[in-house]
Amino acid sequence: MIHSAHSRRSLSLSSFIMFVPALTGCAQNPSFSILGSYFPSWAFCIVVASFLTLLLRWILRRLDWEHQLAPLVVVYPSLALLLCLSLWLVLFGVR
Repeated sequence: MIHSAHSRRSLSLSSFIMFVPALTGCAQNPSFSILGSYFPSWAFCIVVASFLTLLLRWILRRLDWEHQLAPLVVVYPSLALLLCLSLWLVLFGVR
């Protein structure tokens, strides 16, 4: 009987410890105001990452290095995803 109460208490304590980091994610509002409208931060990261990918594509074409990348249909979406997630971590990551 004592063993059961002890295991139940340790289970509730461990579940509390597991969910505390998840609750800290709600501390910061993931949206911000642009000209009076609130946009989610992920939308901002997608727009900036798309612009940066287009900029990198333009630079690679100017340097004539684009032909070394293959397949382009995989490279550029992967680059956009990498830039988007990096922006998310740098700008809105855990502090």
